[in-house]
Amino acid sequence: MLQEHFFLAKSKGDEALERKDYLLAKFWYIEAMLDQPSDCFLALLYSKKSLCWVHLGEGFLALKDAQSCGELMPNWPEAHYRVGKAWMSLEEFDEAEKAFREALNLDKDDKELQRAHW
Repeated sequence: MLQEHFFLAKSKGDEALERKDYLLAKFWYIEAMLDQPSDCFLALLYSKKSLCWVHLGEGFLALKDAQSCGELMPNWPEAHYRVGKAWMSLEEFDEAEKAFREALNLDKDDKELQRAHW
């Protein structure tokens, strides 16, 4: 039952994110977190929430969620990428570059990371 609720909430969040309804997407990702998913799924939710916060103009909240994502999965390039995007939204470009560089060190072939790292 809990697992079913988690995937339903995550799916609704993904649908809202695709429609660029960032506030609703964030709501559903928080709802999915209530089911206490594994670290891997929790990191994914923090990553998606961070993306929502960036689009909502909440850089500090985006950074907090991105850092939580990175604490759960420190070797996941996307976690560092999200930290970089959050720093960019806060206009902390040196910090953003460090995060993008770390992401690129973890996945040198990722084209989006290559574009982000100036």
